[in-house]
Amino acid sequence: MHKLDKNDVLIMPLTSNLSRRGYRITQADIATGNLKKESVIVVPKLTAVDQGLLRQTHLIATVKETTFSLIKNSMCSDLNCTTP
Repeated sequence: MHKLDKNDVLIMPLTSNLSRRGYRITQADIATGNLKKESVIVVPKLTAVDQGLLRQTHLIATVKETTFSLIKNSMCSDLNCTTP
């Protein structure tokens, strides 16, 4: 999960299938929460959601700002877009 603005967060689905295409993260990339094992963020399934719809008990972790920037840059590279 990553906060986008006042009300929205970016949900980043994870898989432990390391052969899956996406951005690989480890516990070192996590700001709050815990990963049980190295995981891959499934980029095509990223979703923005109003944070009021989420229960804190269902969240696994929040990535560090530096990790989020790397994920964003990786996504934009794949999509041929630019980052601000």
